[in-house]
Amino acid sequence: MIEKEIEELEHIYMIRITYHLRDLFSELITGLNSRISFKNDWFNLFNNMKTTIKSDLDKGAERIIHHIYAFVYRQPLSVPIGSDLMYETYDAVIHIDVKTISVNNISDYRKINLECAQTSYSYDWFKAALPPIYTKTQLLNGQEKKIKKLCLTYVIYILH
Repeated sequence: MIEKEIEELEHIYMIRITYHLRDLFSELITGLNSRISFKNDWFNLFNNMKTTIKSDLDKGAERIIHHIYAFVYRQPLSVPIGSDLMYETYDAVIHIDVKTISVNNISDYRKINLECAQTSYSYDWFKAALPPIYTKTQLLNGQEKKIKKLCLTYVIYILH
């Protein structure tokens, strides 16, 4: 693929990802707030673990976002390296990393902390670990076939 085709595909999936968040916004907010009604059961344990978990919404936000996209991208992938959420589509492998930042932690605003295994975009100062293109091996009519799929990575940032 040439750069323009890659950018067009990236843009198409970004529009789709954004559309479904907006379309299901009330369900998103309800899901993100669902932890509050159970707060008496988890709050003390969370406070004791706070040195390793920055946000009380961290893992829960991943679950809620996955719930939204499970109906859209019907094939999640179990690959152990990648973003929080990973889906296979006809022409791409979509990585979505969910980041939560608290208004109480101003340092979270300055930088999106992506690990090298959460993106395929390298820079001069950052070496990405995900492949720009995945090669899927599939058996078709007894023959092994290699299918190339673009690796696209996105970040959903939730400020709370």
